[in-house]
Amino acid sequence: MPTNEAPMSKPPRERLEFWIRFIGAFFVFGVIAALCCLKLYHSWGLPKCIAVGLVATLSFSTYEAFSGDNTWLKIMDYIRWR
Repeated sequence: MPTNEAPMSKPPRERLEFWIRFIGAFFVFGVIAALCCLKLYHSWGLPKCIAVGLVATLSFSTYEAFSGDNTWLKIMDYIRWR
């Protein structure tokens, strides 16, 4: 019996793959965000640095977990010397 649903262009991600990608990006970008926040520590203060770093890290990790390897390719294209 046919359904009215459109066929999916990609298979759904497995939960394990999602969490592995999320945790990996969380650690990598967490270090980057911590280093950036250390530079702004004296002008922003500790609570603001922690809040901004945590929000940025969680946002990037979630985006990377949903979009996959394309995120890292976009970052590499952005910082690559031309």
